[in-house]
Amino acid sequence: MSKAKKNPMATLVASIRSEELPSTNQNIYEKYLEYTRQYKEQYGSRTIILMMVGSFFEVYGLKDSDISSDIQEFAKICQMNISEKKKVSVGGKTVLMAGFPEYTLDRYLNILSDAGYTSVVFVQDEENSVQGDKKKHRLHSIHSAGTYIPYETEQPKLSNNIMCIWLKTFNSVYKKRPQIVYGIAVINIFTGKSSIFEHTTTFENTPSTFDELERNVSIYNPCEVIFLYDFESFIVGGSASVGGSASVGGSASVGGSASVGGSASVGGSASVGPATSIAASIKSFCGLQCESVHDVCVAENEKALRCQRQQYAIQILETFFGSESYNTCEEFSRYQIATQALCYLLNFVQEHNPNLVKKIAVPAFSNTGTSAVLANHTLKQLNIIEDHSADSIRSGRLSSVLNFLNRAVTSIGKRRVKEILTRPVFDTEWLNAEYAITTHMLEPDNYHYMELFRNQLARVMDLERAMRQIMVRRIAPATIWRIHESAVIIQQVHVCLAEQPRLLEYLAHSAEIEACCRAVADNIGRVLDLDLCKNINGATFSEHIVRPGINAELDTMMAEYRSTTAALDGIHRFFNMIMQSSASGQDGTEYVKINTTEKSGSSIQITKTRGKLLKQLLDRGDYRSAPCFRGILTVSAPGHVVFNGVEIKFADLKFKTATTSNDEIGFDQLTQITGKILRIENAIQDKTATIYADFVVNTLELVCCEPLEKLAEYVMMADVLQCRAVVARENRYCQPTIESASSVGSFVKATGLRHVLIEHIQKNETYVPNDVELSGNGILLYGTNAVGKTSLIRAVGIATIMAQCGFFVPCSQFVYNPYRSFYTRILGNDNLYKGLSTFGVEMSELQVILKNADAGSMILGDELCSGTETQSALSIFVAGLMDLHAKGSSFIFATHFHEIVKYEEVAALDRLSLKHMAVHYDREHDCLLYDRVMRDGPGDSMYGLEVCKSLHLPTAFLDQAFAIRNKYFPEQEGTLGMKVSRYNAQKIRGMCEKCGTELSTETHHLEEQANADGDGFIHGTAVHKNHAANLMALCEKCHLEIHRTTKKVVKKKTTKGYVAIVEQ
Repeated sequence: MSKAKKNPMATLVASIRSEELPSTNQNIYEKYLEYTRQYKEQYGSRTIILMMVGSFFEVYGLKDSDISSDIQEFAKICQMNISEKKKVSVGGKTVLMAGFPEYTLDRYLNILSDAGYTSVVFVQDEENSVQGDKKKHRLHSIHSAGTYIPYETEQPKLSNNIMCIWLKTFNSVYKKRPQIVYGIAVINIFTGKSSIFEHTTTFENTPSTFDELERNVSIYNPCEVIFLYDFESFIVGGSASVGGSASVGGSASVGGSASVGGSASVGGSASVGPATSIAASIKSFCGLQCESVHDVCVAENEKALRCQRQQYAIQILETFFGSESYNTCEEFSRYQIATQALCYLLNFVQEHNPNLVKKIAVPAFSNTGTSAVLANHTLKQLNIIEDHSADSIRSGRLSSVLNFLNRAVTSIGKRRVKEILTRPVFDTEWLNAEYAITTHMLEPDNYHYMELFRNQLARVMDLERAMRQIMVRRIAPATIWRIHESAVIIQQVHVCLAEQPRLLEYLAHSAEIEACCRAVADNIGRVLDLDLCKNINGATFSEHIVRPGINAELDTMMAEYRSTTAALDGIHRFFNMIMQSSASGQDGTEYVKINTTEKSGSSIQITKTRGKLLKQLLDRGDYRSAPCFRGILTVSAPGHVVFNGVEIKFADLKFKTATTSNDEIGFDQLTQITGKILRIENAIQDKTATIYADFVVNTLELVCCEPLEKLAEYVMMADVLQCRAVVARENRYCQPTIESASSVGSFVKATGLRHVLIEHIQKNETYVPNDVELSGNGILLYGTNAVGKTSLIRAVGIATIMAQCGFFVPCSQFVYNPYRSFYTRILGNDNLYKGLSTFGVEMSELQVILKNADAGSMILGDELCSGTETQSALSIFVAGLMDLHAKGSSFIFATHFHEIVKYEEVAALDRLSLKHMAVHYDREHDCLLYDRVMRDGPGDSMYGLEVCKSLHLPTAFLDQAFAIRNKYFPEQEGTLGMKVSRYNAQKIRGMCEKCGTELSTETHHLEEQANADGDGFIHGTAVHKNHAANLMALCEKCHLEIHRTTKKVVKKKTTKGYVAIVEQ
């Protein structure tokens, strides 16, 4: 059979894009350059035209010309050579060309999309082209990073999100400072799921203004972003600078638009100016890293302006989500900027490929519901998600909490786990249900179900992506085979759960899973030969994959094809047996072979030497009496035989050169047979393409998609469940307990708390767990560097977020009432490259905390105010503590500010605890010993030099440092460095014996000197006034306080030593 391949999706292509461009008298190269100009204006500078010429797609450019189609960069990205078209020029410039075969189109679309290019594909319009004339071209499809769906389903990429961000500034009637509102719309092209979000805040020159924008960007990690802005009415102080930075990522003017990190204008964006520079800075604040970013100035874009008009918005929403959707979903009217972003995004995707927005899901409204607020880059600062640093990349599975906990085995499950872990909730009913089913899964009798899910679900394909491939008509037969196999696997798993009604109820709800599996498997298996389908991964194929009985016309063609190929096989065998009859003992040799080419079809060939022998044998006719022909050969006439029921007429047999070593056997009957085979093959392939296209639309889309949605949900639920269970079992996590009736509001009490990642990263010592309790109170955590303060703080936040995501937690016991918001300020996220100092970042994030924190908030901070001088830092820090204490928030701050312990304001905070991470210096071994246990009290206030000593810094340097410390901080000097009292050399004047926090400066007589006689003895006693027991070392403040009281102060021995007591 011929191996010529035709695209079975040909019928579907028309449904994707069939727009014919206006015909012109231009040649193909002039047309190409015109199309390049036209589509770059529409989709931005990173746009490439792929023009079909014959069986190739080609890209053109001009040599030594400013008029460019990006052919140089195209060749570099695709690793191709550029050739010159000899004697072909446009405007006196030589035409350059690069290209690739038609069957590799999908591969290069993928490469170009990853590079941030929009690819506009033109194909030859065979139907409307006149034979003998130049081929006409029509627009086939448009592909960009966020709108491209490959045929392959087994890719590491789980999602392909395209995001639209709409920013609008305005002056509020109620607020003095200008405000900014940004709406975000996201569509996952792989799954059809969408979401919108809107946030309004004061427009300030700080990254914290765009925290929510950054959070959405980091969660969705979009491949393509449309950035709409309207800043012309508001320029900060007449300057384009935001946050002290007017240039971001080497931005440059491209075709009159600002380009940031590979961004491009879309639909005629504004020229570079103050507004575009502000937009560039905002992009850097929110951490956009994708190659494809389109800038759109709303005032200069007609489509964006129409999105602001309600009639257009309603029309778009009702087109995609059904009539009355605008009225039934009140969020559309409540969040108008986000809705505008969604409308623009839907239109943008539809222009690229109308099928991409078919059956798009009604967006999830992220502003509503029971999700907790995650402010100040909480996800990155707690390592919930990767920060894309070099250390993170090297850490592999331990690079983030998400990567460690995501033990899902399916793409559907992995996406859902990521969604869950980036959106903690405070819905106690849902959380308790998730805890309960996970506990049920962890019962010893149910362990084997975990293994069942892990082993079997791992073989299930990405059904959500497959459904989108069905919608956009880009689905290969191998993918359909995998859908069928997945349905069979799911049915087997479901049957195994027959004796688990609790699991069945959780996974299936009311869905008839077995019926869904049968509907999918039966409808696919009825039409397609799945054994042939499973190895066809592309858009073109020649296999006969349609089962008999599906189409009568195709069955007739197949019968004719089989009879014709049988005649060819008979002729082939006849000539082979003639040759074999003359060669004793070599009957197995194939002397004559069938050769097949894509263009010419089949032919029978023989080497030139053997051809001469064959001609001699035919002329002599000796073969007729050969034993091998006995009973199967009848000679009708010279050159006319009936061989094994096949009539062969070779009287006009000729040998013509095929290659340098082979001849092709030819005669009229053989020519007719091979020509007929080629025609039938083409007809079969055309018919198969039509049947396949109809099958994709009428069976897969209309019949199978609804059952597939239920099966995808089933797989997702089972996979997430086994993920939670296996993580809990392997790491010995405990079930959180919710006490929502607590009178203190949100709280957490963790016993035996561990850090999810560090307990696995640290190989040289056993992780030391700690007990932490936050109940409307705060903790100041002291300790030397590297003792584990920040790790403990992160562990608290991670465990709480895990619990509020339905996961078990790394504790021996965890009791809590869910928090409604999380705020973090942990070093390592200084936005220095964004134009702000460390202190500027700290203050912007502190502002967010003080503005929004309440009794339902958890605040986690590390070294707050480390970026400014001490006096201001202490004042700001203490004021912040007082504010959070008054609000009843739960907070932990790591700090080295021991001075504040003595402040009256801090001492008055009755719900503030002072803790420290235990560490001590081992003089015997000359090292610091890290106990890593959180203990009461602030601990030692001077330890930096001890750390330096343990690191073996130069002795002379350390001696000088210790001398300076003892000079300016004498309270830290050792006992041998302390002075004695001038009244009694036996009395060492150390720390104040009353407050115990300050170095003593004065000596107080308990029995005053005025009560002594001339010899210095206290009246009526044998005790001298300067006896050591009558002397008390005090600081100036405590000395004054004692003199102000009229009550007597005495020194008495206690179990804790001698203490001063005021007698009543």
